[in-house]
Amino acid sequence: MFEHYADIFRKRGEDYHRAILMHPHARDEEFRHLVRLAEVGAGQLICDAPAGGCYLDRHLPADAGVLSVETVPQFMAHCPGAAQRHRVLCQDLVAIPLPDASVDRVMSLAGLHHLADKAAVLREFLRLLRPGGRLCLADVRQGSGPAGFLNGFVHAHSSMGHEGVFLEPDIGDLLRGTGFVLGEVTPIEFRWRFHDENAMHEFCRLLFGIDRASPQEIGEAIARHLGVSPEKGGCAMHWELLYVTAGREWPRVRMAAATAFTQGGYHCADRWKRGWQVGLQPDMRTQVSKRIEIHQRNR
Repeated sequence: MFEHYADIFRKRGEDYHRAILMHPHARDEEFRHLVRLAEVGAGQLICDAPAGGCYLDRHLPADAGVLSVETVPQFMAHCPGAAQRHRVLCQDLVAIPLPDASVDRVMSLAGLHHLADKAAVLREFLRLLRPGGRLCLADVRQGSGPAGFLNGFVHAHSSMGHEGVFLEPDIGDLLRGTGFVLGEVTPIEFRWRFHDENAMHEFCRLLFGIDRASPQEIGEAIARHLGVSPEKGGCAMHWELLYVTAGREWPRVRMAAATAFTQGGYHCADRWKRGWQVGLQPDMRTQVSKRIEIHQRNR
């Protein structure tokens, strides 16, 4: 299924990106929910995977470092790799070339449903997170309106099909089984916004590769599976994702030390965290590059 993801977006990644360029703010609410749950702090390093065309980047705090991991070169060509705080990797999601405990947040939006072996990807995310770090992911929930739209209508009206492996009710068990401490599991309804219904139909056609349906048929399917609401200056398509947070525990020895000792008014754990963050602030791109290079030399 991982190769399936890559195969799909090698063929329709450009259309997907064109949809985003045409309507760059349509999905803003979806991104904002993920960023809110991540609670990104100043100087923290975020791993966005799979990153697509790095669409999450503009929603993140300007003082955070960003490592975008994507598997498809067509998407990576659109990532802001030259940005001072940004590093982009084209890499398998189960073998990201960073050492253990390298990042403060792992964020994953609407990409895991193309991956059959979610446990392997989650184990790699856990490996990358520092103690006290957080995973924030959001994806389609099995049995929801978007699941029916994607695996029903889109699958039947796209020459490439759509067979998403959506998040099941046991996602908490899967996370705990891979070593995470479960946080929140919350379905959130929100809106994709457009200036009119024709724009909504075209956005969905490009985003999902719907090449065997008319705009009218796309509109009817959206109304049937999802719902549409009129808004001042346009319309809103109803959408829903399951938002999940989970963390990596502090090691027992470090936790004991943090509890037992304080230095200069700061807990040891606090000082360790602050030192990690300060090390990232001067030049995010250089810091991330050094970590990758050191890890590759030591493999």
